Amino acid sequence: MRARPKIVKLKNVSGPWAKVQGQYGQASPKNLYIILTNHSGTAGSKDTGMMTLQQSSRTFWLLCLLCGVLVGLAPAGAQAECNGMTARGVFTMLPVSIFENTAEGLSDAEKQTLLAEGQSEFWEVAGESEDVIVFAALPLRDSAVALRLFRNTADGSVRAAIGTLGRPICTLELWRVDVDGRAVPVDTPPEPAINEFLAAGQKLPPGVQPTVLMCLGLGGLKAQPVFWDSTGMTQVPVSHDVSYQWNGRGFVKEIRPHQERRQDQ
Repeated sequence: MRARPKIVKLKNVSGPWAKVQGQYGQASPKNLYIILTNHSGTAGSKDTGMMTLQQSSRTFWLLCLLCGVLVGLAPAGAQAECNGMTARGVFTMLPVSIFENTAEGLSDAEKQTLLAEGQSEFWEVAGESEDVIVFAALPLRDSAVALRLFRNTADGSVRAAIGTLGRPICTLELWRVDVDGRAVPVDTPPEPAINEFLAAGQKLPPGVQPTVLMCLGLGGLKAQPVFWDSTGMTQVPVSHDVSYQWNGRGFVKEIRPHQERRQDQ
C-alpha cells in the first residue's frame, strides 16, 4: 500500500500564497473553481514544520498556471452542447496511464471516486470548465494533472491533451476523440530542434546534452528544453519559447522571444 504523503501545514502565511488568495479567492470567474484550502494555520509539531518560501513560490506559480489555463479558454458552451463532449466526459473514457508519471498514481477505482466526490486519497478536482479539468496532488497541491480539449471546427472531433504540471519534467498524452466517442492516441507535433530555442550563433556548453519535451501549455502545447550534464539537470539560457497553438483544425508552431518566469513574487 502506498504511504500517505506527509502533510506540511502553512504557518504565518504571506507573500506569494497570500497574493494568490487575494487575487483569486474573491473574484473567481464563471466555471473556475480553484480550491485554496489549508491557507492558514499553525504547525502542530517540528515534524510538520513550515512550508519554505521556495515551496510556497512553486505552489503560487502552479496555481497561477491553472488559473491561466482555465481563464484563457475561448467560450465553448455551444460547441460542448453540439457534440456532447466535455473535459470531464473525455477524462472518464481515457485510461489513467498519465498518472503513472506521478508519485501519487491513480487506480481505476480511485478515478471513479475522484470524479464522483471531487477528491480521492491523493488528488482533488482543483478546477473545471467545459474544456478543462485540473486535478491537484494532495496535500500540498504543488503539482497537478490537467486535461484540455481542443475542438476541431471542421469535423466535430476533439484533441484531448492530458499532461502533468508543476514539475521540471513534464509528460503529455494526446488523444483524438471523434463525434461517436471513439478515442485513439495520436502523435504530438514534432519536437523542435534545440537551436530554435537558442540565440543566433549560441552554442551549448561542452558536455551538455539537450532534450525537448512536449508539455501542456496556455492556449495549446509548449515545447520545453531540458539540459543535462554529468551531474544531472543543468541550466542553459534560452532566447526563444516554442509553442503549438490550436487554430481550430490543428496545432501551429509559434516562436516568440523568451519570457523569464519570475520566482520572487
